[in-house]
Amino acid sequence: MLQNHIEGYHELSSKTQTYFSSAVAKWDADFYIKVDDDVHVNLGMLGSTLARHRSKPRVYIGCMKSGPVLAQKGVKYHEPEYWKFGEEGNKYFRHATGQIYAVSKDLATYISVNRQLLHKYANEDVSLGSWFIGLDVEHIDDRSLCCGTPLDEIWWQIVSGRVKQETLAQHPSTGAAVESANLWIECLKYTNVAERAKEQSGTPVSKLFDQV
Repeated sequence: MLQNHIEGYHELSSKTQTYFSSAVAKWDADFYIKVDDDVHVNLGMLGSTLARHRSKPRVYIGCMKSGPVLAQKGVKYHEPEYWKFGEEGNKYFRHATGQIYAVSKDLATYISVNRQLLHKYANEDVSLGSWFIGLDVEHIDDRSLCCGTPLDEIWWQIVSGRVKQETLAQHPSTGAAVESANLWIECLKYTNVAERAKEQSGTPVSKLFDQV
């Protein structure tokens, strides 16, 4: 789908523009989603999440963050245009992390139509967020789309019975995000979180999922 594209980290912003332009031209959809190739997705839950926002015209959904602008050269995520974001030590505007996010049809079309005018920063997720500044866009901060779900939080949800089969979570053993709760069993077996859950509930972790 992405023809004549040069792969490389510093080409990701350009790749994002090309992707949305190509996707809008090829498919008529309510939402367009970008997912990293090392992310496992529960498609049923993702579809349910998007369906809740289908009636909204301009929606930007993801795990929203506001990290520091890195002015120092040679570090990962260095921002050559750091001076545009104010004094040293400032943070970026709120934007979705790059592992997975979704934009509604109107926003994808906006990117496609204006791709030659939209500025590309060093980091793809920052670039995407910047394209929506000044537009009437609803930012949806969906924490189920975040990487790095704390293990203590996972443990608490298991013990409290809040875990459901379709819950989205991180897979700590692989670093992948947005995995289904079924895979928590696999990753928790190698942490003391599993033992803590078992001690608190008196039930093996694998059985906890059978009960909810």
